Amino acid sequence: MENHLLGLLKSCKIFSSLNNVELENILNKFDEVSLDKDKFLFEQGETSNSLYVLVKGKLAIFIKKENNKTNFITEIESGETVGELAALSHEPRSFTVKSIEDSILLKLSSEAFIEICSHHPSASIEMINNILSRTRSLVKIISSVSNIKKHVGFIQANHKTDLKIFFEEIKKYVDDDILLLSDFDAIDSEIHSLIDKSQKQEKSILYFLSSFDTDLAKIAFANMDSLYIIGNPDPIPEIYDRIINKINNKTHQFKPELILFHQNKIKPKHTIKWLKLLNFKMHQHIRIDYENDWHRLIRFIRGKAVGLVLGGGGLRCWLHLGVVTALIKANIPIDVIGGTSSGAIAAGYYAMYGAPQKKDKILDELADIVRQTISLKNLTWPAISFFSGKYYTEKLQSIFGKTRIENLCTPCFFISCNLTKSKQIVIRKGYVWKGIRSSTAIPAIYPPVVIKGKLHLDGGIMNNLPVDIMKKIMGQGGTVIAAKLSTNNEDKKKYNFPPILTPLKTFLAKFSLGYKGYVFPSFIDTFLNSLLAGSIRIENENSLITDILIAPDLSQYSMLNVSKKQQDELIKLGYKSTIKAINKWNKLKFNKI
Repeated sequence: MENHLLGLLKSCKIFSSLNNVELENILNKFDEVSLDKDKFLFEQGETSNSLYVLVKGKLAIFIKKENNKTNFITEIESGETVGELAALSHEPRSFTVKSIEDSILLKLSSEAFIEICSHHPSASIEMINNILSRTRSLVKIISSVSNIKKHVGFIQANHKTDLKIFFEEIKKYVDDDILLLSDFDAIDSEIHSLIDKSQKQEKSILYFLSSFDTDLAKIAFANMDSLYIIGNPDPIPEIYDRIINKINNKTHQFKPELILFHQNKIKPKHTIKWLKLLNFKMHQHIRIDYENDWHRLIRFIRGKAVGLVLGGGGLRCWLHLGVVTALIKANIPIDVIGGTSSGAIAAGYYAMYGAPQKKDKILDELADIVRQTISLKNLTWPAISFFSGKYYTEKLQSIFGKTRIENLCTPCFFISCNLTKSKQIVIRKGYVWKGIRSSTAIPAIYPPVVIKGKLHLDGGIMNNLPVDIMKKIMGQGGTVIAAKLSTNNEDKKKYNFPPILTPLKTFLAKFSLGYKGYVFPSFIDTFLNSLLAGSIRIENENSLITDILIAPDLSQYSMLNVSKKQQDELIKLGYKSTIKAINKWNKLKFNKI
């Protein structure tokens, strides 16, 4: 048993720098503690006098926010520590820890821990690193309180916009936690007390303004923390000069958001013209007869929108279809979707066509698209790539047509790498096919995409899991779900070949005609993994700040060589992994979507 505990302490980051003799000396300073399932180890605000090492079981950390709602931060697994900072500072506990399985822990008093840190400074350094990692999640939870929109203005862009119809429609979808005020009627003399009462009840207040000159407008602009400009999808856009001047004068710290209000069934067409009028933070299409559009808007106002991030990883992206299917079955909405590399293909497909269907001709075309692209008939003179990209590009153009990203009713973005400037580019405008083509331009495999004279390559080089971009688009409120295709699992295979490989040696070894001791890695997978190596740190950091992470072990699947059987396996794995992640999140998180 003692050897097991020594190994456990050695696996703890805080004590990992200590040798076996030092660990044996401190082991007798610990006391064993048992904790039944669903019992509290300690609660937020309690006096602290010890830290704990989890030997067996599982714990969860929660924090109580200003609104007294409790939010899940992270889990504590066997071999991890909890309560380190409070043990040193003797400050009240900053969070609550509860067991979610029957657990056994080792308890170390504050005095003993301080003594260990004084004799072994490396333990202090590792403790700081551990706390910093956990604090990222803590800061995210705390900051989400202030990002819920409390005072929201809606103003018509021009005389062609019927704000009153918009007002009457949104009334159908709000609950008692939102107060609607409009200047269509006279302002009640008790308006200020009504607003004060709503603020105390933590309601969001929506102001519907036909102009800047009304009494309600003066109240709204004194309190407003966000502003929606409502326009009609007119091919000749117009925003009142007074609105543009007020925004450009920067009298408020927020960027306006655009809503294009569609009262007919014509698909959005002219969004880009509207986006050129002002620097909008975001835009949404609200179709009068589509309940999902109204619910999406309300979720954004409440800080409960849901963003889905789909990572890159070649043909492993079939996992993403299983992820989307599972979310739909679990009634979890997708309010914004974004992707990198092959994740961009899946994101673009969902944003344009919606939920995947088993017998979908487009899916069959996408399944074949990569295999055909890297076939011998598509080889070209390697001036800038080995393959011409002709088949791939034409197929994307055929599947996505002339649809533009900004005209999609589900907000969508892709990531590419601007090679000329060595920076990531967030693509939110332009043709869908071109955005995907830019995000999936694997160096040396496909030709780069030229945009405004600059070379754009695969987005995975810079940011293979753009959770940070999703956070910027959505704000800190809401829920971000991310599906990760790369794997951090160590490659257990032992390779063997010399540093110089002549054509003859390679040929003989590959076809088992000689040099049978040689063991080669997959050329394509080695090449793609080396491209993504530079973005691993960002990917790991983004994994930490996501709310629901779907990251099954995909090491057995190649990136560009997936059979039909493996394709189906990946879809099923994506579905099962997502359902498991959702169930775990629902179990731990008190504030549901």
